[in-house]
Amino acid sequence: MPSTLDAVLVNDTSVSGHAGCVLVVDQIRRLAAEQGIRFTAACPLRSHWHSLEADLLRADLCIVNGEGTIHHSGKTGLALVEAATWCRRHQIPCALINAVYQENDERFHRHTRSFDRVYVRESLSRQSLAEQGIDAQVVPDLTLSASVGPKAGRSRSGVLYNDSVRRATAEALFELSRRGPLPGQFVLIEGRGPRRTARQGVAALLRHAGKVLRHRVRRGVYGRLARLPRLGRSDRIVLEAVLSAPAPGLDELLERIAASECFVTGRFHGICLALLTRTPFLTLASNSHKTEGMLADLGMSHRLLPDTDGLASRLSGGFAFDAAEQARVDAYLTRARQSAVAMFADIAALARDRRR
Repeated sequence: MPSTLDAVLVNDTSVSGHAGCVLVVDQIRRLAAEQGIRFTAACPLRSHWHSLEADLLRADLCIVNGEGTIHHSGKTGLALVEAATWCRRHQIPCALINAVYQENDERFHRHTRSFDRVYVRESLSRQSLAEQGIDAQVVPDLTLSASVGPKAGRSRSGVLYNDSVRRATAEALFELSRRGPLPGQFVLIEGRGPRRTARQGVAALLRHAGKVLRHRVRRGVYGRLARLPRLGRSDRIVLEAVLSAPAPGLDELLERIAASECFVTGRFHGICLALLTRTPFLTLASNSHKTEGMLADLGMSHRLLPDTDGLASRLSGGFAFDAAEQARVDAYLTRARQSAVAMFADIAALARDRRR
């Protein structure tokens, strides 16, 4: 094994308990360890990496986990790419991985040019960067590099519904699960990570409810729950989903997806988990082009529906994978695993070359 490299991870999204993010960070740590990279510090989601400047100065490498953050010139995404400029100033190799990149302003382009390596999850993001003269490689989302698959002989039944980062889409999917042409169970993707304690799991659930109720929760969740009829219809639908179907841990969620005939999701990582379990899926757009980009690379854009009316019609008409789709899924997962390993090998080689 080559000499160990000390690294800092910026944007550890696993703290959210979101099943896809938990799996992403698990894969980052596993694939990095295979190349002799150990993380001496990590900056959690929504915390600023400036608190880790001392750790970065002692490190051989900085890895920024982009995920679905760097789009539409958002403040959180800007903080992530600013790390590259700081690292360049201090001669610390810095790589952006597992990222989306869309409709960002010149500040983003300037900082992103300071990364030593840029890896995005789909080709639309690579095209966005190429338009700014920034070279990037496509490595599919790191969830897809995990060694997870359906158990032999598993039987499937029913439709499983999932939410969306878009409030209106989440509400529509919840309604479809109750009163659509093919009703089924509804499951959230964000909740308790497998390494969390019970207390942390409860806290994560309350945070999710807090997103739904916003300022109402800050004024006292229990008093507002007692007056639930006063809440708007949107709040009541999503809160009902949170309270009646708390998000399972990653392993349980994968089991439930693998046991369904179709997974209907508005989440990018929902599609990824469906691919891992070879589960037929139908989906709606998210808050960036990440879903469109991945499905175009996969050759399965026809599984992205324009709206929930189209989704309801499609559910009535069938959703099983045909032989060509099954082959595309298998090939895409193979490519995802191979390119993820190659990415971390390249990042490790970059850091070792700089250390010489």
